[in-house]
Amino acid sequence: MTHNPKKSQFLAKETQRSEGLAVQLTTTHQEVAELTPAAREVADLQAREKDACDNAHEAEEKLVALIERVCMDAMEAERLRKERDDLLRAIKELRTGIDLARQEHVDA
Repeated sequence: MTHNPKKSQFLAKETQRSEGLAVQLTTTHQEVAELTPAAREVADLQAREKDACDNAHEAEEKLVALIERVCMDAMEAERLRKERDDLLRAIKELRTGIDLARQEHVDA
């Protein structure tokens, strides 16, 4: 069997290239292993962000409902104040009428 120098050179280069690729693959595996905790943390932060957005949306809906209720309560309070004022006027008129009737009774 004859030894072909070109074939030997080719095999040497391919072996060297293969070893280089193995080193790159090992380095890549290490980098991926180092990035895995960071990827988990990113996923956790994304889940927490979604929860925070959901909570903010729910809080906004509750705030809008509360504002609407406050407005309705303010309108009801105004209506009740007017009704109270009307009743106080009616009471005053009745007292005046009673006082006049008493005076007329005393004068008669």
